[in-house]
Amino acid sequence: MKNFFNDSTFQLLRQKMGIDKSKYASFEGLKSNPFGLKLDPIQIKKLESGGDIDITLDKLDFSENDPILRVGKVNVVLYVRDQYHPPRHEYKYHIAWCETLEKRKIDNKIDRYVITRKDDENFNVNVINKDSHKVIEKNGVLKMSVCRGCLRKINYKGYKSAGYNRNKKDNIYNVFSLEAFLKSEKVKFDYLPQYSEYTQPINQYTSNWKEISRLYRKKVNWKCEKCGRDFSSNKGNLDTHHINSSKYDVKDENLIALCKDCHKKEHAMS
Repeated sequence: MKNFFNDSTFQLLRQKMGIDKSKYASFEGLKSNPFGLKLDPIQIKKLESGGDIDITLDKLDFSENDPILRVGKVNVVLYVRDQYHPPRHEYKYHIAWCETLEKRKIDNKIDRYVITRKDDENFNVNVINKDSHKVIEKNGVLKMSVCRGCLRKINYKGYKSAGYNRNKKDNIYNVFSLEAFLKSEKVKFDYLPQYSEYTQPINQYTSNWKEISRLYRKKVNWKCEKCGRDFSSNKGNLDTHHINSSKYDVKDENLIALCKDCHKKEHAMS
C-alpha cells in the first residue's frame, strides 16, 4: 500500500501550509463523533466517561420546545462555580432552560455559570466572601439541589401538573436523582456559557481594577450612564459596574459607569 505521507502532492501542500516535516498526525483509533460537535478524541473520551469539557459558543440559543440541557447528544448541567458566602439563596444546579437562566441571559450574567457532566450533587466550587471578595475556599466541594424551576419547565414526573399540591411537588423534588436523569434523558441542548468549572476565572477584581475603573469613568466623561448626572467634580461618587457580574471581565462592553444611587438599584435587581 502506498505511504500517503510520501506522496509529493501531499508534501507540497504541507509545505505551503507551513507544517514542519517532522510533524505527523495519527489516524489510528479515530471514530465517528457521537456528540454532534467538532471534538478531538480526548474530548470525546472525556464526555463518554461522564467528564466535562470546555466549549466556547459565540451564539447563545435554546429551544422552548426542547429545554433540557445537553451537548450534542449528551446531557449536561449548569451551575455557578464561584459562590458567595453567606449565600443569598439556596445553592442550585440546572438541568433545563428555566426562567432563572432566561433572566441571567437577559441580564448578561449567563457566563457566571459553567458546564459539567457530573452525575452527583457534589459540585466543584470556589467560595468567596461576599463583602471582601476574597477567596475563602478554592476547589472545594459543595452539595447542591436541583432547581425547582427546571423541574417545572420540563414537567418532570408531573411536577408542573401537580399545580398547588405542595406535598406532591416536594416528593418529586426530594427523590430527584441527577445520575438517573442524565442517564435516562436524550434531548437537545444548543446553549452553553463560555467556561467549564475548571476553566472559569475566579470571580475577583483584577489587580489593576482601580486603574481600569478610572480610565473607563474618564472615557464616559465622569457621567452616570443611567441617570446622566455629571460627577467630574465629585469623582468618588461614580462607580464602574460589571454588567454580567463577572469581575474578571473588564472589556468595555461589560462595564458601565453608575452613580451610587443607580449602582445600588442595579444590585437590588440582580
